[in-house]
Amino acid sequence: MYDSIELIVVFRGFLICRQWFCLDHLNDRQNVLSFDKQIKVKLISDLVQTIIFSRKLVFCSNYRTLVFKHIRQQVLNICPKFASSVTGICAVNEITKTNVLLKIKLRSIDHQLVIDKSWNRRLTALVSLRYEVDDNFSWLSTLGGAYSSLGEYDVNCAIKAGQISVSQLRLAGLTGDPNLVAKCGIFMVYSLCQQHRRWEAIKLIRRTLYPFITRIQFCDQTLKAMYSALCYHTVIGLNNNGNMYFI
Repeated sequence: MYDSIELIVVFRGFLICRQWFCLDHLNDRQNVLSFDKQIKVKLISDLVQTIIFSRKLVFCSNYRTLVFKHIRQQVLNICPKFASSVTGICAVNEITKTNVLLKIKLRSIDHQLVIDKSWNRRLTALVSLRYEVDDNFSWLSTLGGAYSSLGEYDVNCAIKAGQISVSQLRLAGLTGDPNLVAKCGIFMVYSLCQQHRRWEAIKLIRRTLYPFITRIQFCDQTLKAMYSALCYHTVIGLNNNGNMYFI
């Protein structure tokens, strides 16, 4: 089979790419350059559709065959003289080689490059707010983690860690991120446990934290792991002998 497809992509008069496809081989230019008839087709398309079309031609031989047959059939329907000329060539050479030249002109995207200044101001404000919140949240997490580690031995440090978690909760409320809000609740429960207020911590989990986490549509995997560790730490305690017991 010697039939082939030649793809040319042009943008504003500049050649972007040129590829040759035989229906049974790729980039077999020697066979493509020796053909009996050529069908020229001009199309206008956008960049995304052209890329998808080109990749299909490269990787799918059945798709190349269907494209070739469809274009050739359309030409035969429009121009019957093409069929008679091909028949005459077949009578002499017995085998005819047809090349389909696809010239795709990319659409201009200038109309899509208009800057929406009003939306840009809103988006800049939201990005700046999230950046400031994340930066402050990270600093408070570092400070709260230090106080929480000391809270295992000093109640005052545990109280300070709880106050820091409240500040983080206010910051998380500015972003509207439910995962951040739930993490702040977990920090508060840890603070209550370190203050020997375990029953209050359990009530906070059952009445507030658990219902809130179950309603989060896209729950973070880190949050799920933190919540599982929190439940284990809260429900299981240690007696004076160092043995675990369930509350």
